[in-house]
Formats: sequence, C-alpha cells, structure tokens
Amino acid sequence: MCCTTDTLQSICRLAVAGKGYGRIELERQAVQSVSMVGDPSLSSVPAEPPLLLVAHGSPDRQWHAAADRFLAACRTRFPHRPVQMAFISEWQPLSQLLLAGQPWPNGGAVQPLFLVAGRHLQRDLPQLLQGYPLHLLPPLIDTHAVSEALHARALECWPEADAVVLLGNGSREPDAEEQLFELADDLQVRMGEQEIYPAFLGHSRHDLPATMSQLAADGARRILLLPHMLFPGRWQQRLALQLQGFRATHNAPSLRVAPPLGHHPLLLDLIEQHLADQQREHGRIR
Repeated sequence: MCCTTDTLQSICRLAVAGKGYGRIELERQAVQSVSMVGDPSLSSVPAEPPLLLVAHGSPDRQWHAAADRFLAACRTRFPHRPVQMAFISEWQPLSQLLLAGQPWPNGGAVQPLFLVAGRHLQRDLPQLLQGYPLHLLPPLIDTHAVSEALHARALECWPEADAVVLLGNGSREPDAEEQLFELADDLQVRMGEQEIYPAFLGHSRHDLPATMSQLAADGARRILLLPHMLFPGRWQQRLALQLQGFRATHNAPSLRVAPPLGHHPLLLDLIEQHLADQQREHGRIR
C-alpha cells in the first residue's frame, strides 16, 4: 500500500526530528508501514531483482534534476531491472522510507552513488541494510574507471588547458584526501604533459585558493577545474566565492569549470560491472 503525500511528509518530519543519536533507528521504526514509492514496477515481481541507487541528497534543485537524469539513464541501461533512487541525508531520509516499506521478495542490490568512502558508506548504509536481503555494491570509487571518465570530461571541455585542477569537495574522513591524490596520480598518466593538481574546497591544507595562487605564480594561463563531483549542488556556490576571491587578488588566467560527472557512460559501465561481479560471486542477486 502506497502512502499518501501527507503521510510521507509527516514521516519525513518525524525522521528529521530524530537526527543525531539514534536517528537511523527512529527513521526505520517510523516507516514500517510505508511502501516503496516512485517506480510502480517495484510492486510487481520483476524479471531481475531491483537496483536501489542511494545518493546523499540535497535541497538544491539542480542536484535533483541531475539525479533524475542519472536515474533515467540507469533505467535505460537496465531495462529488465526495476531501478529506484533514494537519499540518505538529513534533508530527505528517503532511503529509510524505501528500505523499510518494501518487502524485497526477490532481494536486490544497493548501489551507493558516492565518489568518496565517507561516513555514509562506512557506517550509515551498512546499518540501514541490516535485516534486508540486499547486497551492498561497491561505491563509485574505482580509481581507473573514474579516472577514465574524468579524462574524457577534461578532453571534452578544454584539451588545450595548461593545467588541470582536480577539485574535491573536502571531507573530515582521513582517507578522503588520499583517495583524491591516488586518483590524481592515475589521471596524470592519462593526461600526459598536462599537469594535474589536486585541491579541495574545504577541510584540507591543499585548498583551492592556495593551489590557484601557485599556478598563477608559475605562469599557467589556461586552467581547467575538473570537479570530482557527481551532481551539481551547493559546492558550486562555494567554488564561485573562492574563484571570486582569487580573481580579486590576481591577474587571473583564463579559467573553465568542467561539469560534474553526472550519468557519464563510463560510470554506468562501472555499475554494470558491479552487478556482474556480484552475480558471479553470489549467483542471481537475491
């Protein structure tokens, strides 16, 4: 039985009110009577078990538009597998609604749409999946696959760039910075003579303003900013402010900002590979 809009909103308010200690358990308890929402095909027995894409979530409209495009691309790529997207954030705790309300008679797979192995991936998602016949697939952090997608994006945007700044959001997780540096090393091999400079919008001493200042001092005239991001969002506002400050204090070189990766075909290839690997290891995902 599908919930009404009023019921869903009430549950979301209750879940958000419980954020902090015990937030996930409260959300799980609050939605026991709520069924899967969004894709009507999930209420029938599918030809293949469902695929649940789990993203962070955001109040940003551009983010949601890009997420919808990613979902549509996955449904096209996997036509015999019901595909749904859910969120794991304080704004829209829909992952909990979807998980708790669906009986999952055929099992299923959960694909985290995270480019960095942070708190949600390491702690929140495994806790949410306890008790459900769902397989948690690897996140989108395969260095070679993501590097190939970023390389393609850089060539699409500005192959003549003097330097490429691989831009990370920044995280307090200790492994996040190391992951971006490993990705930068792999990308450097692909880019050849174009130098790759990893930088972060926050939570790192390798911050973007310092990196840009050094590049300007070294004489770079064409700088491409290559976001290691999946969707647009509030990070773009922080980027705009930092670039505004840079231009106010430097004889700024030419700058271009590549779009985030979004539903890049190589990322869809990676998801398909995850599903194939899971099937080889466990048989049909159930």
